[in-house]
Amino acid sequence: MNPIPVRPPASHALIGNGTIMLGSTANASAWGERVVQPRSIGGRETQCPCVIVADCDAHFARAKAAGAEIVDALEVKGYGGSGHSCRDLEGHLWWFGSYDPWAEHHGS
Repeated sequence: MNPIPVRPPASHALIGNGTIMLGSTANASAWGERVVQPRSIGGRETQCPCVIVADCDAHFARAKAAGAEIVDALEVKGYGGSGHSCRDLEGHLWWFGSYDPWAEHHGS
């Protein structure tokens, strides 16, 4: 028997002293009434998280192997580094890249 996939009401990621929380529109709350899935509005977004990763090639390979919906294939960017974009399970657009515009400021 296959279990029915269930999405949690929110996911949390701890980064240093900060936390990123991602919520779902499948949420019977006032917040859930304020947000909509991109698929409901033609796949358009009003925001997109940009995440700096140490090894963009490996990240892209893992995302592709896991069956992610790749929107922009991995490519070297003219401003430095490389990057790609894909959609999560709810259709939200994410961009992952190796270019860190703050690297010179924090010694990376």
